[in-house]
Amino acid sequence: MNILHVNFARGFRGGERQTLALIQSLAALPGLKQTLLVRRGSELPEYLDPGNSVRIIRGHHSMLHAWKFGRHFSDFDVVHAHEAKAVKWAFWYQRFHQAPYIVTRRIIKSPKRNPLTFKAYARARHVVAISSYIQNVMQDYLHSNRSLPLIPDALSRHPVNQEQVEAIRASYPGKTLVGHVGALVDADKGQSVIIEAATLAKQAGSDFHFLMLGRGPDEAELKTHIDGLGNIELAGFHTDIGNWMAAFDYFVFPSHREGLGSSLLDAMAANKPVIASAVGGIPDIVHHEETGLLVPPASGKALWQALQRLHTDVRLRKRCIHNASEALAKYSPENIAQAYLEIYQS
Repeated sequence: MNILHVNFARGFRGGERQTLALIQSLAALPGLKQTLLVRRGSELPEYLDPGNSVRIIRGHHSMLHAWKFGRHFSDFDVVHAHEAKAVKWAFWYQRFHQAPYIVTRRIIKSPKRNPLTFKAYARARHVVAISSYIQNVMQDYLHSNRSLPLIPDALSRHPVNQEQVEAIRASYPGKTLVGHVGALVDADKGQSVIIEAATLAKQAGSDFHFLMLGRGPDEAELKTHIDGLGNIELAGFHTDIGNWMAAFDYFVFPSHREGLGSSLLDAMAANKPVIASAVGGIPDIVHHEETGLLVPPASGKALWQALQRLHTDVRLRKRCIHNASEALAKYSPENIAQAYLEIYQS
């Protein structure tokens, strides 16, 4: 089977990490050829394992490119569109070269309702949702009476170097570390909520120290709000996420909107208690008081109170960690790859 993955994203965020994880998991299965089409300047190929047999092609998301591309590469059994621009490209490619395509939808808002965008999604052989929330949104968008496939994101299994974990911990002696990993886009990820919680923590005289990992357009603005607090910092972008996850005591994820929240899976895999906002697809992962705590969105007070509760209620904390660990099997990269393989074969 010859599979073409298409992802025209500019940066390297959660969706690109999931594209990468799927490609690398499928590479371990026999009888598959994979090609990855990205925009020029894409970061995604840089993260592929060295020696990976995946062919990398750089191009453009235009209709003209879809036509020209097919003149040289037309032997694909299935095209997998991993983000919105890729969906339209796959639609045009099918019109010119008859290759069936599937779509993975990770964004919680409905696609645009113009005729071209609707056709691009409606003509897909399958539209796969990563959460039940997105599944409902897309069923409404497509006016579909049948349930769309639901395949969640996979946990990442970041490597951990214990010496580096200890070095991170040693940088914050006597502190309880509260971590967050996400693009610095406050309208999506809610970093301002963490700043509000940190302000309350400082007023209470606690030893909690908040670390926000990531990069993004709101970095400068967020820095202005944390100056002077002393118990919160922007820790920058790191590729060794596994070491930081292992160093955290708690993981918080107060998004304003979220397709699923795969960073929560990584925190759970590191046996960290999690607190997240009850929005979008997050409740698919975080079951309140069972695998973590859910809080209302946009409330730093609620986040701070949930942190205090987990910190003082040892039994609750241990139950959430245990239950989350038990639930992770369904999010393994192998299971996700197998689920997509069945979609491809269909």
